Amino acid sequence: MNERTPTTLPKESSEGDVHTYTSNEGKVYDVYRLNRMAEALPVENIALSDLAKFLEEKCWSDPETGMALSPHDVVAALFETPGLDFREAARRRPELAWHINKLLTEDYEHNPILVLGKDEIVDVVDGMHRLTKASLEYSTEGVQDGSISARRFASLASRGDLCRCSDVMMDYSLSVKIKKAATLRGVSVVKRENRKAFFYADKE
Repeated sequence: MNERTPTTLPKESSEGDVHTYTSNEGKVYDVYRLNRMAEALPVENIALSDLAKFLEEKCWSDPETGMALSPHDVVAALFETPGLDFREAARRRPELAWHINKLLTEDYEHNPILVLGKDEIVDVVDGMHRLTKASLEYSTEGVQDGSISARRFASLASRGDLCRCSDVMMDYSLSVKIKKAATLRGVSVVKRENRKAFFYADKE
């Protein structure tokens, strides 16, 4: 019997541990804070088939080079190895190693992902590695109608308190990974001193 319990997340991003979500409108939210807010939302089961399209998106990057990657890229590398050998895949494809290793530790059974959309899901806010692992495991087991637990935000429009200004603010220097991720999504990155915030807002 699996005795694992839900992962305890930080209350908010901090120096050296910044976790953000960029909306299609260019707003970037602190994912740790969103997870805290989502604790009041009900958990629902969502069909993996309804989320499959997000596995094709270039939503990840190589932390070292900033190269854009999709979950499908990582899964394809795993299928290139005998018996889905995670460690061998990481050795062969070092640019994917961080994401491959993260899949090994993800627990989608006890940690619901966060999705966005009232009627139709328009994005995955948090949990792409959990979604990727669930899809991979269900597909290798031959399960056609798998699902994953999730909490759903109908909208983030009322979460404006997560965005503090008209451009980027942070207490600390942005990490290379976050800078490149922001650039890929078309968000301007501006360092501001003496401002307590660890997330982005509109560049307008």
